[in-house]
Order: sequence, then C-alpha cells, then structure tokens
Amino acid sequence: KEVKTQYSIRNMESHSVILDILAEDADGTLINIEMQTYREKNSPKRVRFYQANIDVSYLEKGTPYDRLPELYIIYITEKDIFQDKRGIYYIERTVKGSGRVVDNGVHEIYANLEYPCESEEINELLAYMKKSDSHCQTDLFPNLVKKVRFFKEKKEGVKNMCKILEEERQLGMEQGIVSLVCKKLVKGKTPEEIAEDLEEEVSVIAEICKVAKDFAPNYDAQEVFWEMQERRKEAVTGERRGAHV
Repeated sequence: KEVKTQYSIRNMESHSVILDILAEDADGTLINIEMQTYREKNSPKRVRFYQANIDVSYLEKGTPYDRLPELYIIYITEKDIFQDKRGIYYIERTVKGSGRVVDNGVHEIYANLEYPCESEEINELLAYMKKSDSHCQTDLFPNLVKKVRFFKEKKEGVKNMCKILEEERQLGMEQGIVSLVCKKLVKGKTPEEIAEDLEEEVSVIAEICKVAKDFAPNYDAQEVFWEMQERRKEAVTGERRGAHV
C-alpha cells in the first residue's frame, strides 16, 4: 500500500527515532525493517523503543487499543546477536510455565548475515544482501537484481543514486553544524558570536538558533535538526511527518 524510508517519529519529551523503512500493506499491517551493520549492546531494547514509538504515533487520541494494527519488526544485523548460530530468530511472548503464546499483535524477527537459515527464500535473500553487487544473481528475486543493476550500472540510475548520496552528505554536514551550534548555545553565545567562531554566514546560524530556542536550555542537537527538516517540509507541502504512514 505504502512505503516510507527514513521515516521520522518525533517526540518532544523523549528520544525521537528515524526508521529505515516503515511500510503498510493492503490489510493495514505495518512492517518496520531496520538494518544495523555495527554491533551494539542491546538490540532488543532498541526494537522495544521503536515499537513503542510506532504504536504511539499510529494510535490517535481516543482510539481504542484494538485498533492498533499488526506490526512486524524485522531487524537485520551483520552478526548473530543471539550467538546461537542461526540465521533468523522469531520472538514470541509466552506465559512462563505453560508456554502459552500471548498475541499482542507485535511480531519480532531478527535476521543476520553471518549464518544460513532453513528457509530457501530467506536464505537466498540474506545471501544476496551480503553480496549486493550488480553481478550477483538470484533466481528467486529477479526484480531486486534488476533494481540493483539499475542504480549501479544504468546512467539514469547512477545519476539518481549520486543525487541521493549528495543529499545525504549535505544533511550530514548540516547535522554537524547544528550540533556545534547547540553546544555553543548552551554556553550562552549569541548567533553572531557562533557565526564568527564557526566561520559561517550569520543567516545560516540564525536559522538554526531560531529553531533551537524551542529546545532551550538543553538544546538537543538531534531534536533541533529534525525540527528544521520538519519545518522545511511543512513550508513546501503543508504536512508534517510522524503521525500515520
């Protein structure tokens, strides 16, 4: 039905999140796909936080809990985080002692690129993700191969990919500037002083400071950066992200 990439869910009172992929199928089921290439201490708690944010952003005030959609969270890592030498894990909530499954509509799936799994289809997909070059073949996912080749070999695809990478680079640079500005705001510096320190145009720093004042006195750089993106999007489309898919 609809697919969103780098979908942000913004929280004024707590950490915000940016989901790699959040999709909704024709039945209203939500699918969140996350890809982590680095090892972290507690991936399940990250998944727990993502699930909570998706639920809160989706369920409007006054809506009964049974309207919460089915949610599948697929968390893909490079290494086997559970260290059980399996390529995929399906997590279920069960009653201790009886083993009875408690279905709350949330389905957690952890996959990794280190070990194979029993499903031929999933195994081939994960193997392809591990290689992911334009010369790699997979009979089960021809459309995926076609898309990868388009973005890596075709002139139009390469152009589109370069544009995306450049946009990401610019956003990364801007996020770095926002972080520096917020640190200096905490120290009580003015926009003019910050602009001089960072050798940036006063107008650029002033735009950041205008948004950052709503996050005083802590000036959370990540929150300020996301709010800037939201305001720009709202200025163009009249819409803000973070409610429904």
